[in-house]
Amino acid sequence: ALVLQRFRFRRLVLAPPLHSQPVHLDDVADHVLGVLADGPAGHAPELGGPEPLFVPDMVRSYAHRVDPSAWVRSAPLLGAARRADAAGVLRPTTGVRGERTFDQWLSESVARA
Repeated sequence: ALVLQRFRFRRLVLAPPLHSQPVHLDDVADHVLGVLADGPAGHAPELGGPEPLFVPDMVRSYAHRVDPSAWVRSAPLLGAARRADAAGVLRPTTGVRGERTFDQWLSESVARA
């Protein structure tokens, strides 16, 4: 939603070509509550969403439901952002995975709107 609003020029939306593994807010809350219930134990396990996704694809899916006239394209990714994406730092490597998918969130958020 944020990319669709902020990186839009008329019908054109420039989405950053990042790879991500988004996690639903409810899964974050469940994870934090579980970690707190276990008491002090050092580092908490890393949390990530259930599936790796490409940000432009997520923006296209969202735009298709809320504004079909939007034309979503990948913007160039340069410098540190490009290196970070290539290194996979925006995706979890170990730990816990949430259960709720991006498509579930999308259906919920569009139904609420």
